[in-house]
Parts: sequence; C-alpha cells; structure tokens
Amino acid sequence: MIIPTVLGGILQAMQLVAISPALIRFFSVSQLISDGILIIGIIFLLMLLPYFLATLVLLFLEKLKPVYMLITSIIIFFSFYSG
Repeated sequence: MIIPTVLGGILQAMQLVAISPALIRFFSVSQLISDGILIIGIIFLLMLLPYFLATLVLLFLEKLKPVYMLITSIIIFFSFYSG
C-alpha cells in the first residue's frame, strides 16, 4: 500500500513543480491517500485493459468467421474449376 502512496506523492509534487517550483510548499500530506487511491485505480484499469481488448478481438474474429469461410470457399471453387 506504500507504493501507490509514494507514486501519488511523486505525481502531486511533479504537478506542483510543473505549475511553479514555488508552489511545492503547498504539498499536502493528506492528499497522498486520495492520490494513492487514484494510482491504484489506474493500475487496476491497466490490468483489466488486456482482458477487455482480448474479448473485443475474439468477438471481432468470431464475426469475421463466416466471411472467412465464404472467401475460402470462393478461392477453393475458382482454383478447382479454373483449370
């Protein structure tokens, strides 16, 4: 649980420094918990992304199966009867 909190602190510090290095004094320790939860959420979504992409690809390929079978049948037909 410490890693997301540290990453959240780094994110907060980078955002403050990007605005102005003088704003680093507004670094909020109490904000670390919510930043850590944000990091955990992002990591969770990144872990789920491959599953959802694989599901979409499989659904897409399943819909292409009849088209693939039709094209294969046409190719076999013309290669067999063309000569």
